Amino acid sequence: MKSGNEEVLIVIEQDIARVRMSTLLQQLGYRATAAATAPEAIKILSEGNRPDILLSDIVMHTLNGPALADEARRSLPSLKVVYRAAHAAKASFHNGALDPAVHILASDITAAELAAVMRRALED
Repeated sequence: MKSGNEEVLIVIEQDIARVRMSTLLQQLGYRATAAATAPEAIKILSEGNRPDILLSDIVMHTLNGPALADEARRSLPSLKVVYRAAHAAKASFHNGALDPAVHILASDITAAELAAVMRRALED
């Protein structure tokens, strides 16, 4: 299982899921900063946090994952993105479909699966 040491900004609305994902990523060697909402994530970014990768819920109450990624990439154009969804099926955004290169992980992912998805996203 390949791990990492990159900085991850986690944006997951559900408390238990956010803590679990943060714990898993830290166990894999990543440095994790967590936010409960998109506005909180934008504030973290505005304070100078420069993550290598954004791991975000694809659907959120205030701003969806793709819109958050677009906002974050204004100041971090090389930011990699992984979306989290209740089902890993491709969701419909951006003219009906996400780009096939978009990385989506299921909410019930294992540590090994998470490590693989994160590494693929970072290496794309």
